[in-house]
Amino acid sequence: MTDVAHLNPGEKYYLNTMKDLKYDNIYIASDQPQHRVVKIITKWFPKATILDFDEIKTFQFGSTCKNILLSHGSFSAIIGYLAFFSNIYYSEYNKSKMWHGDMFSIDGWIECKYL
Repeated sequence: MTDVAHLNPGEKYYLNTMKDLKYDNIYIASDQPQHRVVKIITKWFPKATILDFDEIKTFQFGSTCKNILLSHGSFSAIIGYLAFFSNIYYSEYNKSKMWHGDMFSIDGWIECKYL
């Protein structure tokens, strides 16, 4: 999140998407575990685990999860690209604030409209 935290889709996207999913565990991968969005998610889901892995282990672990909620960044997109047999969610883009190319409109990925 560090360099693009201001472009994160926000807690509304994560919370609204998670409320409709079936899951056993919640894992959060963030380079800023003290960020407001992470704190809000862990307030709603106190049993969530914040991962403390290096980049490679984060890619490896993230790509094995059943449901993957991506943020708007290339690091997040790579987790989605590496995932097999996963439900992959991403937040719609605000076209006026889009800072990257379309990395997320992948067949089978699910766009969530929570802007």
